Amino acid sequence: MSLSAVVMISALTWAAENTATSAVGAIRRQLRNGAAKKELAAISARAIEAAIAIEPAFAEDFRSESFLRGLIGPAVVENVADPTSTIDASDLAESYLQRFVDRFARDDDRRGALASIWQTDSEAVTAALTEFVNALRKALIASEHWKEVGRDQTLEQIRSAVSRIDDRLAADLPRARSDAVDLRVAKADARVGSQDLLDWPRTIEGLFMERPELDRIMARIQTEPRGRTLLIGEAGSGKSALLSQLASRLQESG
Repeated sequence: MSLSAVVMISALTWAAENTATSAVGAIRRQLRNGAAKKELAAISARAIEAAIAIEPAFAEDFRSESFLRGLIGPAVVENVADPTSTIDASDLAESYLQRFVDRFARDDDRRGALASIWQTDSEAVTAALTEFVNALRKALIASEHWKEVGRDQTLEQIRSAVSRIDDRLAADLPRARSDAVDLRVAKADARVGSQDLLDWPRTIEGLFMERPELDRIMARIQTEPRGRTLLIGEAGSGKSALLSQLASRLQESG
């Protein structure tokens, strides 16, 4: 095992022991699995190298133990614990600048320090760490040991939140008989309200992808017309395109 892997594992283990999240117990247990531990360290290391490729001037800092333990370890653990959360690259960049750059800045001239010592600027820091965040999230989604660690906890939190909203709405419903609704007017209003979704692009560079989950959602709507279905997914995974297809099919079926 390389030194960088040892340092990365140490940073992740430290972060798991010192991060207060609801899923941290599952993360600690998973880190006891040697293969899982090595996989997470490798994913994190590749994401860091992706950031360095954007701005090589940060290579020494980004590979340092203080950077890995102070910034990267906690960011990785929090992302694993809650896959729906998004690491803010701007916040990471600001933390990096405070820890590694400001001490060299004369008269609080951060930009001058970056230019004279690193031959770069703060925008490059954000760009590099944005690449780190993107590479990390993609690799975690495709990982063998880590893609589901925080999923169950997150889904339970979402289910509980939806249940609380449902209970509150039910309690707030008026007891009196509702006024009659003109079905034709309601359908017309729904059509206007759904137009943006119906116009949503359903192809990528002219290519159309079949969505098998569309049939499952349609079947649920038909069997449970008063039910609720929660659709979740990563940003850019095609949720809006899927709903556009669903709206179109529902419109066609009347």
